[in-house]
Amino acid sequence: MLSNSRVMLKAAGQQARLGAGRWQAAPARLPAMRSPPTALAPRAKTFKTESSKLRNVASSVPSGSTLGASAGLGGLLALMQANPFTAQVTIATCKTSLADIIVQKRVEGAEQIDWRRNMLFIMFGGAYLGLFQWFVYVRLFQRLFPAMDTFCNQTMREKLKNKEGIRALLGQIALDFTFVQPFLYFPVFYSFKTLLDTDPEVQASLANRFSSAFAKWRANLFEDNFGMCAFWLPMDLIIYSVPIYLRLPLNHAVSFIWCCILSIFRGDDAPAVAIDESA
Repeated sequence: MLSNSRVMLKAAGQQARLGAGRWQAAPARLPAMRSPPTALAPRAKTFKTESSKLRNVASSVPSGSTLGASAGLGGLLALMQANPFTAQVTIATCKTSLADIIVQKRVEGAEQIDWRRNMLFIMFGGAYLGLFQWFVYVRLFQRLFPAMDTFCNQTMREKLKNKEGIRALLGQIALDFTFVQPFLYFPVFYSFKTLLDTDPEVQASLANRFSSAFAKWRANLFEDNFGMCAFWLPMDLIIYSVPIYLRLPLNHAVSFIWCCILSIFRGDDAPAVAIDESA
């Protein structure tokens, strides 16, 4: 009887020790259960590191700093450099449309915008100022003046030493002023203007439109080209010297200023004003 009691007490003691061992081992297993899977741990660490970097950068930018604006401008220039053709066509189209809207509202004092007329300017801006000028001022000039690409990508000091590049620069300006502007741009300018002419005789036939455009082109040939050269010569020295991808966007920006000048001095000739003198 006594021996049986000893056996039962010994068995109870062993069970008690086993139970205590389980409770002691449980906390050791809990951290492992709480820890993320092994595959997710590196990602969590990377995310934490990058977030910390972003906070450090944000805290290092002073209040009112232009760093954000500079980064935005850099991104815009990078986009234009990657897509030069699309960028300049978009700028030319939007700029020409905006110029007409300004003339309608500010010069003519119209209460409502004539969207049919504005659509004509959108077509002109996209087709001539965007597509055709890209062909002439970029593609054609690259063939006629092989040194222009190298010259445009050089520093100012390198440009001043590049005699062949300077000759290419002057050659482009001379060709623009003696052929492209007087015999390509202005004929298209006056031909497009006849689409907005309200004279019934001019609108009677296509031949009358071309005849009217030719008469205006011939009558204003000297005055138009003299004014264009006076304004655009110093501008072209810059426009034909910048990197190629900035050539037409810069040209479009300057031509918008030219359009505003025409709006001031030729406000009575609004349709002609809105079509800017792009060089």
